[in-house]
Amino acid sequence: MDAKEPAESEEVIFEDLDLIYIFSSDLGAPVEAEDLKELLERFSGRYRRVEGIWIPPEEVRPTPEFIYHKAKGLGIKDADKIDIKELIKNEKFIEEIIRAHATFGAIISEDRKVFSPEYLELGRYARLELIDLNVRIKDRKLSYLNELKCELYLLLHTTGICVLTAWIHLSGNFSTDDLIGIGKELYYAECTIEDPLGNVLEGTLDEFIGGVIIKTLRAAVLFKGKYGSYDAAFDALERGDITDDKIEERLRTPYLSARAVLCIRKHKCNGKCVTAEEAVENHLREIVGISRACEGWRYQRIDDARKGLGENLSPDVNCAMFVTDPVSLFFGFQHTG
Repeated sequence: MDAKEPAESEEVIFEDLDLIYIFSSDLGAPVEAEDLKELLERFSGRYRRVEGIWIPPEEVRPTPEFIYHKAKGLGIKDADKIDIKELIKNEKFIEEIIRAHATFGAIISEDRKVFSPEYLELGRYARLELIDLNVRIKDRKLSYLNELKCELYLLLHTTGICVLTAWIHLSGNFSTDDLIGIGKELYYAECTIEDPLGNVLEGTLDEFIGGVIIKTLRAAVLFKGKYGSYDAAFDALERGDITDDKIEERLRTPYLSARAVLCIRKHKCNGKCVTAEEAVENHLREIVGISRACEGWRYQRIDDARKGLGENLSPDVNCAMFVTDPVSLFFGFQHTG
């Protein structure tokens, strides 16, 4: 075979995808368990983009902002003039709240399965569901994506660590090269980010997550002592008294760990894939190209591709899971070709 010619590879189209970014960040200092509730209340009140809060072992608490926004969206007349206690007496309204928090509820359900009741009673961490973002892509390379919905979930631990998860659904038909480009470019692509409250940011997801959410939390944790309260620290940040340099010099580590996970539920090909295990084997170059963000995937040797993908961590042949860099993969089986 001519060395310049790519290895033979069948065109595969991927459908029904979720791209999940997981960011781990130092907030700079521990937060006492008794201060965690106050931090979350002040953050949600000031930030106004929080839908729900869960501090184990309590039940999920929808924020007042979310309750009123949801009531308005459901057409409840003069919702902002009705006491929250009256709104939540409406069973249909409560059902809508629960439905809106379905994914958040599933995350919490898993926590309750994994962690012991004794640990949950300590209240050492909290989970937040933030309001969804509408992301309109402006970057020319990814303009075909148009508008995307981004769900945000945040975990805060009393050790002063936060983990933010951004969950983006991708609908349509995507080639291997499309997914490689998305994995490389989406997080840093120029876009317009808008939330249901009408807040608009021109920039990138990187700037929004790091410069708005994580920076705000870091300022609160690091400068509460200096300014006397979380609210005063937020005020100082808004005035510009708390700068990036001042925050960074107090951090235990400035490193923001970012991981990407791509969940693929469907694929279309001319092959005879019966299970996810077979699909990975039949389309090994494509799968490894996506996980390694390797534009030269067509030229890759099969033995090297297999080595690079590593161990399939799924015990079920209908799923495949690989922890790879820069993109980890979850491959569920639904063949549509």
